[in-house]
Amino acid sequence: MRPESQGVSFSLPPFTGAVRTLALVLGAVFLLQFVLYLLPSSSSDGSLYQLLMRWGRLDPQAWLQGIPEVWQLLTYGFLHGVRDPMHIVGNVLMLWFFGSMLQAEVGPKRFALAWFAFQVAGGLVFLVPVAFGLESPAAIGASGAAYGVMAACATLHPDTRVLLIVFPLRLQTMALGIVALTVFAALLDFKEGASGVAHLVHLGGLAAGYVWVRSGLWRTDPWAALARKRAVASLERGADDEARLDRLLEKIHREGIGSLTRAEKAFL
Repeated sequence: MRPESQGVSFSLPPFTGAVRTLALVLGAVFLLQFVLYLLPSSSSDGSLYQLLMRWGRLDPQAWLQGIPEVWQLLTYGFLHGVRDPMHIVGNVLMLWFFGSMLQAEVGPKRFALAWFAFQVAGGLVFLVPVAFGLESPAAIGASGAAYGVMAACATLHPDTRVLLIVFPLRLQTMALGIVALTVFAALLDFKEGASGVAHLVHLGGLAAGYVWVRSGLWRTDPWAALARKRAVASLERGADDEARLDRLLEKIHREGIGSLTRAEKAFL
């Protein structure tokens, strides 16, 4: 994909960095799910597949019954329905095509952090109806993160041309169309009941990707900020140690080395 002024490119995006790692992990987890799905039930609690899904999916009812199972906000994004392989295929393709574009802007570490932030945001929006006592089926899949990455790319590069089947579209136009369809489908779910697609997860991811760019957070590098904080702390510790050393040397000069405590001697 290239800006409009350069036409449409049919070259595949690079498959490197966090994009490749996330895609391989998603694929490995799906393969594990499929293998466990084929195994027979081995306990009264159900098969290993059922246990994995029960533990890892984002289950609103579980959040209503007691202490929130917060790990589900991360684990649900690694699980996909084994009877619908197009679910994971679609998410991995979005990760590859749009994730490579975003990774080129912010680097692998910040991209991975954004991916999980979008996923958590999608999960939190999905849980909103629970706060009002509404029932909802459990959610699985990386769609919230994938939609968030697409929204971030569309906000950063609205004029980039993409091919939708055989029709070239501006990335912003495609994203707005997906938002409209997602809102439409979510409203139908509220009216007619859940359709089996977690549209609120999609909307949460889309909103998070847009806000992440528009707020300027995409320019923030938490790893660099942490390194600066550590460097400042190191300098402050060095200054404190130097001042303490001066005080101890002055004490030795006045009272002799025997006046030092065990801790002061260990410091020296």
